[in-house]
Amino acid sequence: MNKVTPESILKAKLLIEVLSEKLIDVEPDLEPFLYNTARVREQLINESDRGCVILAVSFLETILTDLLKGKLIGSKKHFKNLFDFSGPLGTFSSKIKMSYSIGLISESEKTDLENIRSLRNIFAHSPNPTTLDDNEPKKIIEELKLDIRKRENDTPRRKFISVTWYIISVMGITSKLEKLKYNRTDAPIDINTEKENRQALISELKSVDKDFPF
Repeated sequence: MNKVTPESILKAKLLIEVLSEKLIDVEPDLEPFLYNTARVREQLINESDRGCVILAVSFLETILTDLLKGKLIGSKKHFKNLFDFSGPLGTFSSKIKMSYSIGLISESEKTDLENIRSLRNIFAHSPNPTTLDDNEPKKIIEELKLDIRKRENDTPRRKFISVTWYIISVMGITSKLEKLKYNRTDAPIDINTEKENRQALISELKSVDKDFPF
């Protein structure tokens, strides 16, 4: 089983640099977002299990909010009321349900997000020390569907980070490409180009993810 060593951390950082460059070659206008996304994995790796789960959900909830705001209409005040904690889309759960209902995420993404939400609740509300290797978190992680590298010797933590990072990246790319489509008044992106760019970006994510040492 691969361990997190100084050498493996260096390899991961080099892969992140390679990924950043590859993704920017596909869609240069996404440069700031792609650099940040490529480093999300490094941030998750550096956290404790509790911190990793809570930080991952924070990233996911932010991106779901962006996706929803890109499709829904209303003033800033309306959005504030809508996404306020006491509003109809104020929770992670409600954002997942709405995103799925209006076609922003797939059924597999919805299922994995619900499982990740359950993990977050375990870590957020448990007064006792909890790790991703404990029985309940481990069982939830085993249910995650979007495990694109499928390593037999992956620990629950590695699988969680891989799946979470993939969802964060794919949803983020979808959100940003959608914004670019409407913001490019000089050279709008046609639907076929948008689909091709999205698939190319996702292919690069999958390719690099399989090479990560942890």
